[in-house]
Amino acid sequence: MSEDTQLVLLTEKRFVSHTGANLVSQNVQAEAVRLKRALEDLGIRSRRVDWSSKDFDWSSADNCLFRTTWDYFERWPEFSTWLNKVKSLTTLINSPKIIHWNTDKHYLKDLERKGCPVIETLYIPKGSNIPLSKMASQFDVTDVVVKPTVSGAGRHTYRITTSNINEFESTFLELNNSEDYMLQPFLPSVLDDGEATLVLFDGTFSHAIKKRAAKNEFRVQDDHGGTVHHHEATQEEIECAEQAFAACEETPVYGRVDMVKGFDGKPKIMELELVEPELWLRFDDKAATKFARAIQKKIS
Repeated sequence: MSEDTQLVLLTEKRFVSHTGANLVSQNVQAEAVRLKRALEDLGIRSRRVDWSSKDFDWSSADNCLFRTTWDYFERWPEFSTWLNKVKSLTTLINSPKIIHWNTDKHYLKDLERKGCPVIETLYIPKGSNIPLSKMASQFDVTDVVVKPTVSGAGRHTYRITTSNINEFESTFLELNNSEDYMLQPFLPSVLDDGEATLVLFDGTFSHAIKKRAAKNEFRVQDDHGGTVHHHEATQEEIECAEQAFAACEETPVYGRVDMVKGFDGKPKIMELELVEPELWLRFDDKAATKFARAIQKKIS
């Protein structure tokens, strides 16, 4: 590999600079520094570029790695147009095929068909006009979770109970008029045990963290007060995560699997994050090196 090998790290406007006062920006910077150094050790120079930049010549980049494009789901039409244009000008990592597949949570159907333990899910097409109470009655539970199939950071994600579902009907119909939704039984383990997140590089488990929700909250994202902790993944969790990666049409260079304990106490996949996942490299001293080597293998 040439010493001049360069890699564009795709981000969004607020993370292009190396400064930021809030915790999210500080964590992004910490992750970027770790990855940049690990890449440099392998002779790969990198730079951060806003994916929506109007000035950057994408044909000048041999390879572009998705890292912190965390506004894509809020700008989906623009992002989709950009993706279709850029994929013919440079090599995207993960690949366009993986990105297109993973941006919509209907992909959980594919994982389930291939035998992966996925949380039971009912998909609600845009503009269905079916009462939420009728759909929720298909689950033998008192609490359900509803969220868009294209989303992130807990956007429009709600926990609904049998006591307030009728009050939520009009709100849901309005939301469903704009986009597809999904309905899942609420798993109490997310409150008791948290959400396990396993990070993988080139299909192999690297490290894990545990996300816990704040008091009186069920969403574990830091946007909603969630906290992140070290986690020693069980063999069962590792096998579940690697099974999910093996079920993809091609092995992702990087990604993570978010899972919780089901009613039977076994791991159930909530999401497979392959577009722009936070990878918590700062929680494992060897993680950045593993990531850099997976990238090197892909571009060499």
